[in-house]
Amino acid sequence: MSQIGIDILPSFRTTKSHPNGRQIFILMAIFSFFTFLSLYTLQLSIRGRGRTRDLQSDSVTVVRADIVDRNGEILAKNTYTYDLYMNARQIKDPDKSAMFVHSIFPEISVNVFLKKFATNYGDILLKKNIGKNSVSAIRSERIDGLVVKESYVREYPKHNSMSHLLGFVNSEDEGIEGLELFANERLKKITDPYQLSIDSRIQSIMWTELNNAMDNFKARSAMGILMNSRTGEVLAIVSLPDFDPNNIGAYPTGNRRFRVLRDNFEFGSIFKIFNTSIALENGIPITRTFDVVTPFFVSGRQIHDVATFKPPAKFLNVAQIMQYSCNVGSAQISLLFPDDAQLDFFTRLHLNGPITTNFGKTENTIFPSSSTPTDRSRWAFGHGIAVTPLHTFLAANAIINDGKYIMPTIERRDFVPQTEQIVTPEISEVLRQIMFTVMDTSGKAVAQKIHGINIGGKTSTAQKLVDGKYSNNRNMTAFFATFPIEAPKYSMLIVFDEPQGYPRITASMIFAAVGTA
Repeated sequence: MSQIGIDILPSFRTTKSHPNGRQIFILMAIFSFFTFLSLYTLQLSIRGRGRTRDLQSDSVTVVRADIVDRNGEILAKNTYTYDLYMNARQIKDPDKSAMFVHSIFPEISVNVFLKKFATNYGDILLKKNIGKNSVSAIRSERIDGLVVKESYVREYPKHNSMSHLLGFVNSEDEGIEGLELFANERLKKITDPYQLSIDSRIQSIMWTELNNAMDNFKARSAMGILMNSRTGEVLAIVSLPDFDPNNIGAYPTGNRRFRVLRDNFEFGSIFKIFNTSIALENGIPITRTFDVVTPFFVSGRQIHDVATFKPPAKFLNVAQIMQYSCNVGSAQISLLFPDDAQLDFFTRLHLNGPITTNFGKTENTIFPSSSTPTDRSRWAFGHGIAVTPLHTFLAANAIINDGKYIMPTIERRDFVPQTEQIVTPEISEVLRQIMFTVMDTSGKAVAQKIHGINIGGKTSTAQKLVDGKYSNNRNMTAFFATFPIEAPKYSMLIVFDEPQGYPRITASMIFAAVGTA
């Protein structure tokens, strides 16, 4: 005990009197000193005597909800980790500290460390997500001023395969793209997992197959979507090229473009689904025939079919024109429509503007405001109107779904939502039968691959407009399919942008190769 204590205590015993003001002051000073010393000792024991420390109290409470697929498989989650900081004011030997940090993290050069040290600032972030082994090494060295803080990162276990749909968050845990953005408030306010309609098993298969086909045909990009035709639940949606949301900086910014929603195409022959529907709606008999061999002109310009088109007969009826994908026949049919019938029909199909969904908003479409006979003939086989893959997919699904237009959802939906009636169930039935016959021609290889399920579909190979002219070697190929054709439950659209091949790659070639793989 200190000398002061020896002096005071005996005096109490000998005088048997109450302490005076001076003595009270001294006692309070002693009490305050020992209280401070005890608290300081306790603090040092917790923080490692002022050296490298683990600041548990600095951690941010994890409140962002997990995202899971329809089966509960985790697609996005928060994972605890550690971040390394430097407190420049506490660094005693900057050179030694810099060399030590560089030895563990070679990407942090000595010069970078010393520049940060020179700021004489408080805690400065050196590296995020350093891992437990690195934390152990830093703690063992016990260097003043190196601070380890517990943190967490948003982790995406499916990596690239879910990238465009999920998006990612920034360092402040705010959604930047994809569902992380569109469901940002829900993910922050409701801690229960956010369950999607996506089936990650199907998503993985679609992603793998599209990647393989894109590589094989050296396509510029590839897209795919699979949906429950009746409920609108999206089961899989893929856009390539993609990125890994766990490592965004490793990929070009352009890879983050969600092409299913953002890329506009003139979709070519898939529009013959709509052309045939308009014909039936306007009373043109399915059995009416048209000369598809004699050269056909509209306003002095000849309508051509692709060079590979070989009509089975000189005259084809309305159903056969769609089955064999005849441009000349489709154009002739369209000229029998009332002047505004096509634009009105396309508007009912929501092709005239952007579509807003709970997983994103599409690009605006390139949609005409008026028509001429030339325009009408071109629209009949999918030229002159540019829309996104999602536009085309939802429109085609409406035709086969008893004429009901279903808005898509990325959330679980166990009911059929309120819908718009686009065509009658009778017209829808006729179109499904025609699409079933299409699979006996251009889609035969795919249909034979899937035993026991009757598939209906329509392929499309559209020349791309380049510098105001349609290119002979730059195509967009697509395939819309639905099954089972008797009462469709699922619809799918696959798109490849600029697949390479000689002399000209068509949709039939690509999907025959994929179907027999």
